[in-house]
Amino acid sequence: MPFQVSGLSLAGAPAVVAGSNGQIAWGFTNATADWTDVIALKLSADGTRYQSPTGEKPLRVVKERIEVAGAPAEHSRGISVALARHASHTDEWRPPHAARATACSRPARSALLPRKKPKARVARASAALP
Repeated sequence: MPFQVSGLSLAGAPAVVAGSNGQIAWGFTNATADWTDVIALKLSADGTRYQSPTGEKPLRVVKERIEVAGAPAEHSRGISVALARHASHTDEWRPPHAARATACSRPARSALLPRKKPKARVARASAALP
């Protein structure tokens, strides 16, 4: 019985690595990118400040409530999240660490922002078309 499959393959791979047979679909993620920074924090003795490259800075604490959908209120839980300059930290991480998404860094944000003179770029691109 022949297979009826559409999708894509990798060069030299004897299989459809992402595709569909009309009944089910499958795929894969092959991202070896660095999406998260984890930073070791040096906290003050009372745990309210952290050491930054420019000196001690205060942690800003935010109370969060995690509720379970469809469950009674007693199943919900409160946590405290301490915010450092570019990262967040919970008191459950020992030793203290903070994590941040690399997309929040200034170089990543500036790469996503529109460049100056977009009309000029569009005009140049349009002029290059046949």
